[in-house]
Amino acid sequence: MAGQGKNNAATVRALVRGTRTALYVQLFVAVLALGAIVFALLTLRNIQGDVAVAKGELEAARGELKTAREERDAIAASNEKILLGRDALAEGANEAAVIHLREAVALYADDATAQSLLAQALYATSDFAGAADAMRRAIALKPDRFGNHARLAAYLCAAGEGPAARAAVAAAPAGFLTALQEDAQLAAARDQMLQRCGASVLPQTQAVAPAPSAPITTSTETTSSGAATATPPRASAGVDPYRVRIVFLHIREESDRADAERVAERLRAADYRVPGIELVPAPRGYGANVRYYYEPQAAEADRIAALVTEAAAGIEGWAGWRPRKVSLAGGYENLPRDRVEVWLPER
Repeated sequence: MAGQGKNNAATVRALVRGTRTALYVQLFVAVLALGAIVFALLTLRNIQGDVAVAKGELEAARGELKTAREERDAIAASNEKILLGRDALAEGANEAAVIHLREAVALYADDATAQSLLAQALYATSDFAGAADAMRRAIALKPDRFGNHARLAAYLCAAGEGPAARAAVAAAPAGFLTALQEDAQLAAARDQMLQRCGASVLPQTQAVAPAPSAPITTSTETTSSGAATATPPRASAGVDPYRVRIVFLHIREESDRADAERVAERLRAADYRVPGIELVPAPRGYGANVRYYYEPQAAEADRIAALVTEAAAGIEGWAGWRPRKVSLAGGYENLPRDRVEVWLPER
């Protein structure tokens, strides 16, 4: 009996040990499972954080894209207003030019050309203080445009602010006074400044002489019918850095191309190169004109306008039209010196 009791006790102890081991195993498995759950939760939390960051970055990118699109659309709309304002100013419709150009800068204020043209339009309407303010904004955007510094001085003198005009000249970038004397492109702005302010606006040691002008010769052209017709004079070849050799033609509709080619043939016969005819849809009412880039090209623009008028005389819808001249001088930087643009009219 005693032996059997010992056996039973041993069995019980074995069972207890087995049960305890099983419980330990189960506890270990449970701990592992709990650890896996905690790890999964932490991983999920990190993923959620990453997703939140990614969503934030995506929203920021969408905002930047929206801003870029809005700026692009504003610039495009502003450019249309600039074209209309420039045309109105060239036609002497100064009040209309002010309206168009105010709209242009309201759409996109960081365009130095729009601010400069607005200043010129305001000056033409005798709003001298407004012209000076707009020109200051243009200069702040593009301080290296020397012509605008001369115009600002003229506007300040017109507003009765002689000391401010002298300060504006003194604050102009290095090379300004030399450019006024040597660069024929700045002749109009320089003359405007001197007419409004007098020589007192300049430093006492500085005198500005008139810019050199290119020699001019007269010419006679012969039409396709054999008749001789006088055309405006052309600058002598080989001495004029602003001589026009290339004319770019712009049409509004593809249906105008064949008639534009007739204009191109007349220009080629007069020794101009017409590399192509470009289709450029323009705002309704946008004027047809000859656009030249530098003031010394004004006489050449007259000659080209006469040739275009002659060619257009036999074209239905263009007969009787004579393009007007539009100067882009001072409005843009680094324009080539050997070309002009001709924008043919709407029908």
